[in-house]
Amino acid sequence: MEQRPETSVPGWFHQELVQAQGALYGYASALMAGSRDTWDVLQNANRVMCEKMSEVATPGDFRPWALTVVRFQVMAHRKRICRERHVFGAEIFEQVAAGAAKLEGAFAERIAALEECLQSLPERQRTYLALRYNDGLAVRDIADRLSRTENVIAAALYRARSTLADCIKLALGKGAAG
Repeated sequence: MEQRPETSVPGWFHQELVQAQGALYGYASALMAGSRDTWDVLQNANRVMCEKMSEVATPGDFRPWALTVVRFQVMAHRKRICRERHVFGAEIFEQVAAGAAKLEGAFAERIAALEECLQSLPERQRTYLALRYNDGLAVRDIADRLSRTENVIAAALYRARSTLADCIKLALGKGAAG
């Protein structure tokens, strides 16, 4: 079995990479017009970012660099599939890329609002949401795990999502007004 040399990943790099996944997926998805290959392209981009992490000096440089890596991975993917089916021309691709880059800022603002609002929820609601969305458990499985009824869990998830939606709208409204 081939051994890879150990590389030291700066803690900030790992943190930035994890936090950027939603925005990077959104950017790749916009560039790829919602293609089912988006996750594969993002995983390739993540691999490239880890291989080339020495190119990024500070956390502040990470996001623009990561978007560029994703963009190049999308372009490489487009080259691979170009012979298989009709794809957008380079001009249209550039227009979509420019539009998606503008959306990234709004997406990042929404993610920040979500993270802030999640912290304002009671611990029990955060636990339910984590089990449902982070762990991917069904309501029935959460109920079994926590010795609660499915109705209790479903109602708690509904309240938590509703509270989050209201909080996010308020937070984004404050940002627009401020």
